[in-house]
Amino acid sequence: MDTLAHRLKLLGPTIVEICRISGTSGVSLGVLHQNEVIHLDNFGYRDVEAKRAPDQDTLYFVASLSKLFTAAGIGNLVDEKKLEWDTPVSRILPEFDHPDETIKNEAGIVDFLSHRSGLAGKTQMWYLEFARPALPRGDTMRFSSYLDVVYAFQQRWLYNNWGYGLADEVIEKVSGKSWGTFLRERIFDPLGMEGTTTQVDPDTENVAK
Repeated sequence: MDTLAHRLKLLGPTIVEICRISGTSGVSLGVLHQNEVIHLDNFGYRDVEAKRAPDQDTLYFVASLSKLFTAAGIGNLVDEKKLEWDTPVSRILPEFDHPDETIKNEAGIVDFLSHRSGLAGKTQMWYLEFARPALPRGDTMRFSSYLDVVYAFQQRWLYNNWGYGLADEVIEKVSGKSWGTFLRERIFDPLGMEGTTTQVDPDTENVAK
């Protein structure tokens, strides 16, 4: 019977080949269709050296996919009337003291969430290989306050992780809770995302490396 689930299963060899070409060591995937999980599969290794295979409970680092959680968290606070999308960040975080007057006085949360602040990304200032941070998290506002203006404010799209760091700080300042705790209470727990976390326990073994 040529069901959707059967056709998804037949994609296995293609996914293996894509992993080979791209150098991807391991993949776990699931397909949700009409409120039902119709397909789960795992490929490769979660630990290449130990030759350990992943499963549906393996924790993967989602990198910039975490941005959607931050944006949703801001949306929660907007819905509660605790701030507005275009509230200037400096109004909430006075420590964000950019020398460009437009950025300092007008750059709203939505400008940073949509990468339209015009500020330089300068990713290498904080990001080392294997996702290791080069700076302590508390330096976010100090460094973002001195990012170069590359494009005029709101005129061009320019990817910038610092803006999401500022949004995280906004969540903490307005909610009075840590970014991770806020996301756990407002997003992960209500959606039943039991395996999703912002802080992996060092004793957890089923983690993709």
